[in-house]
Amino acid sequence: MTAEQTPVPVLDPGDPMIARIGADSSSRVLGVRYRGRTAAGAAVCEQQITAARLDRHGFIGIDSLGVLIDVAGGAPTYGLISADAENVVARLSVSLTPAVAGPATVLVAGETLTVDSVRGNALAAGKIFAGGAVIGSVTCRTMAVTRSAVAPPVAGQAVAVDDALDNGLAATAPAADGTALATRWRPQPWMDNGIGSVQGGVILGCAAAVADQAAAQASPLRRQVIDLSLEIMRSPTLSETGYRWVSTVLRSGRRLSVVDSVLVDDDGHRYAQSTATALTLN
Repeated sequence: MTAEQTPVPVLDPGDPMIARIGADSSSRVLGVRYRGRTAAGAAVCEQQITAARLDRHGFIGIDSLGVLIDVAGGAPTYGLISADAENVVARLSVSLTPAVAGPATVLVAGETLTVDSVRGNALAAGKIFAGGAVIGSVTCRTMAVTRSAVAPPVAGQAVAVDDALDNGLAATAPAADGTALATRWRPQPWMDNGIGSVQGGVILGCAAAVADQAAAQASPLRRQVIDLSLEIMRSPTLSETGYRWVSTVLRSGRRLSVVDSVLVDDDGHRYAQSTATALTLN
């Protein structure tokens, strides 16, 4: 970890991100808050990572931070691509320092890098902070979409955080060909992003969780996912039949495992894919 002053944001009551994040079901359930912008213009979001949100090693993991990373990655460019369109995350890339102890308050400070209004996309990057140090980094590409906002399915309903911890993932089992691991996933109502599809940070958290399961089954060594890139190719919805994550271990060496995962429906349509690196901790 690199010691660095934690960002000090100022919250403008007229900032549109207050209402946007406040209306996001996943953020409400998992306690992600918008803190405002720094003097340099970075958008800052915060989440309390409790003991229940730590990974299976008891550390802060990428699967702990999925929704926070999505929200903080999209916040810097919100409304900049087009005033008439919603933004959705199309690509996320995260790197995290291994073995960061929790519980802790985690902040992500994101800055706009580029805005391409002609082709409807923007790029942002940010740092992840905990305990007065930088513990990771994130890059995020957002795309403008013309889908209309809809009322969140869980509006006005209380959702227990304990019910959200597994992100709707079922047990992992070997795939039919024996070369991969398949995990059933049924998105829950609180995962809705307000425009009829699943919030991108939930997908990121699931990708990290299934990669971790695959790495653990491929090696007896104690490993943690420290790098993950995610491409969301089409938006999964709150499907009653659900989806499958299929994870393949590309390499399992002494220090590192590399895992590819794809999200597909029962007809084989691909919705997302990710590549993750897991590092040996002991």
